[in-house]
Amino acid sequence: MGNSKFYISKNAKDFIDSLKVSLEINDTPTVIKLALAKGLSSLSSPMSIEKVDNSNGQWLVPENIIKDREYLLFKHLIINEYNNLISDHDINKYFAFLIEKGTEELKQLNINKASLEDLRTTIFTS
Repeated sequence: MGNSKFYISKNAKDFIDSLKVSLEINDTPTVIKLALAKGLSSLSSPMSIEKVDNSNGQWLVPENIIKDREYLLFKHLIINEYNNLISDHDINKYFAFLIEKGTEELKQLNINKASLEDLRTTIFTS
């Protein structure tokens, strides 16, 4: 059990690639899950799912980046946050939206951190 293919913006993918370097993580799925978790944690109230802006291009997130227990965990956290039953087919829209939102939040943290501050510390304390 895992996600099916979905798209995120090229801007989000480019920032995910830069995060891999900044955080010294050479694993795209880990950074994508970090962005998804940050997107979920940054919701103050359930937001309506907005279509991802792909005007600058898009990147196809492969199948099974989020799988097994992680898939179930994220799916049920989303269901709990939105208080709505979400099918396996529709969950990918939520994944895409929350990854986009999470990359925006992480980008703001990176911009606003002090010059000597470690990004990892900033992410985990925010």
